[in-house]
Amino acid sequence: MIRRNGLIIAMTVLLIGAVVSPAQAANKSGAACKTANAKATIGGKQYLCAKNPIVVNAKTTWVVAGCLTSDAAYKKGTEQLAEEKIKRGVFLGQTAATEADQTLSAADREILAQTKKDGLKLYDTIINTYNTLTKMNKQVRDLACTPGL
Repeated sequence: MIRRNGLIIAMTVLLIGAVVSPAQAANKSGAACKTANAKATIGGKQYLCAKNPIVVNAKTTWVVAGCLTSDAAYKKGTEQLAEEKIKRGVFLGQTAATEADQTLSAADREILAQTKKDGLKLYDTIINTYNTLTKMNKQVRDLACTPGL
């Protein structure tokens, strides 16, 4: 009987130790996980089983949920920066086409030159702002996605 109880206790301990819950696996950011999009919370931090966006050839690991959010913000900022650069190019094309118009008066050419100058200054300010935001978003993403932090 004692031998049987000892065997049952030993088997129970082994079975409990063999079962790994997502929460136990998530105790270390960067630890391997199997089920993509699985969620776990440890110490108030939410973890997701996903590919880390800053790791080349990444496999699914536990990443802090903020990692994926900050990666999305970085990608969106990069797209917006590219769009603003395109808009600036379109603006330059439109002003060049208008400047080529031989029917413009001298007064209209002065207004056009001032408008072009102001427009380029505005676009350059917008592009510089997006560039700064994109760099900041990249730094936040890199910090949020660094395993172990």
